[in-house]
Amino acid sequence: MDDMQPQQTGLPLWAYLAIGAAVIVVVVVIVVVVRKKKKAAALAKLEEGNDEDI
Repeated sequence: MDDMQPQQTGLPLWAYLAIGAAVIVVVVVIVVVVRKKKKAAALAKLEEGNDEDI
């Protein structure tokens, strides 16, 4: 009975790695969406300014 080890508590290592990977993916998606919106807004503003020349 002295050889019994206590049961492991908490999440296993693979769960921490999966959560970390999911967080990284979410951050990358947010950055891409924000950059795309900023670029589209800048392009729309630029095109709006070019209407005066016509």
